[in-house]
Amino acid sequence: MPFPVFVITVWLAFLGMHGYYFLLDYWNTPHPSYLPLFFLIAVQGIALLSAICIGVWRLVRKPQRLKTAAWLSLGFLPVFLWYSQVSLTFHSVADRVSRQVEMSWYLVTTQPIGAALLDSVGRWTLPYKLEGERTVMFYDSAIADPQGDLEKMDAFIKNEEQYLGRTMLAKIHWMRAPLFGMPGYALASIAVARPGHFSGDETCVDSVDYHEAAHNIIPLLPASAVYAGHYPPSFLREGWAESRTTDWFMLAEESWKLKRSNKALTVCEMASDIYYNQSDYRIYQQGGALVTVLLDKFGPEKFLELYTNCTRKTFERDVERIYGLSLEELDMLYWEEVESLRRAMRAFEKTAENLTSEEKGVLEEFREENQSPSIPLVETVGRMTVKQRLHRHWAIAVCWLLVPLLVIFWHKTVQC
Repeated sequence: MPFPVFVITVWLAFLGMHGYYFLLDYWNTPHPSYLPLFFLIAVQGIALLSAICIGVWRLVRKPQRLKTAAWLSLGFLPVFLWYSQVSLTFHSVADRVSRQVEMSWYLVTTQPIGAALLDSVGRWTLPYKLEGERTVMFYDSAIADPQGDLEKMDAFIKNEEQYLGRTMLAKIHWMRAPLFGMPGYALASIAVARPGHFSGDETCVDSVDYHEAAHNIIPLLPASAVYAGHYPPSFLREGWAESRTTDWFMLAEESWKLKRSNKALTVCEMASDIYYNQSDYRIYQQGGALVTVLLDKFGPEKFLELYTNCTRKTFERDVERIYGLSLEELDMLYWEEVESLRRAMRAFEKTAENLTSEEKGVLEEFREENQSPSIPLVETVGRMTVKQRLHRHWAIAVCWLLVPLLVIFWHKTVQC
C-alpha cells in the first residue's frame, strides 16, 4: 500500500470523528456513546503507527526523503490537534475556577467528544449502576444511600418537568465522581458531580448535583429540537441552573453586593460578545437572579422560547420579540425586583429581632444552607486566555499544514 495512503487514513479518521460528533452536537443527541470515538481513535493510531514505520524506512533507504518527511509531518498534525483540544479543555476547566474562560465555538461544538469520554469513564470506572424514572446513576461504594439519592434526583427532575410543562425525551446519566478537581460538570445530558458529604463521611445529594442535572433538563425536552446548533448566553444557561438550586433571597443578596461594589454587569454587558459565552463568576450570581425574575414575571413558556431559539447575533431582537422589552428595560426590571426583595428582607429582619433564640437558629441555618458561594474575581492580566491559546494553536496548525503541502507540491512540480 502506498505510504501516503496511511497518512490520508489518519486524516479521514480524524475528520470523520469530529464530523460525527459535531453532528451529534447539532442534533442535540443525548449521552453520545464512546464506542465510535474509540474505534476512530484506534484507526488513527494504527494508521499513524504504520505511516511512521514505513516513513522511517523510506527516510533511511529510499530517495525523495524530503517528500517522505513532508508526508510524515502531515501525519503527525492530527496528533497536535488532539493535544490542542485536550490542552484547551484542561485550561478551560482550570480557568473556570476563576470564572474567566471564554467558551469558544471550537470547545462548545466538540463537547460531545468530551461527553463520550465521560460516558466511558462512568461505565468503566464506576462499578455500580442504578436506573430510576428520570436518571441513570453511576456510582461506587462510597455512596451511602444510592436508592435514596436516586429517588431525590428523580423527584427534583420530575418537579422541574412539571414546572416547565414538558417531559424529557431521555434520561440523564448521573456520574458521581470527581472531575479534575471540579465540583461538577454537564455535557450532552451527562451530569458529573463530586459526591457531597454531610458533616461526617456520609454522602448526600447537594446543590451541585441538582445544578448539573438542571443544565441537562431543557436540552432533553421535546420543544428543544430547535435547540440544536443554538447556544443561549452563559447568564441564561448558568442562571437557569442557579435559579433552580439556590434560594432567590440569596441570589438577590449576592447581586446587590456586586452592585454596591461597582462590579455588577448590566444585561447588555452579559449579552455582549465579551460575556456571551464566558463563565465569569458574576454570570452565575446575577444570571440566577435574572432568570428567577424572568420565570416569576413571565412564566416558563417564554423563557423556554428564548432559551431554545436565541443566538449570539439575534439575542437582543429575540428578547424584544418574546418579552417586549429592550435589554435596558430588562435590566431596570431586574434591579427593581432585586431592590424590592431587599426591602422585604429588611422588613423581615426587623420582625426577626423579636424571634426566640431557637427560631433565630433555624433562620441562620436556612441562610447557611442556601448561601451562594462568593467566588473572588481573579486577576487575569498577563495570563493567556483560552481564546488566545486557541488562536495560537490554530496559527501553528495552519503553518504546519501549509509547509508540508508546499513541499509536496514543489516536489511534484520539479518532477514534472
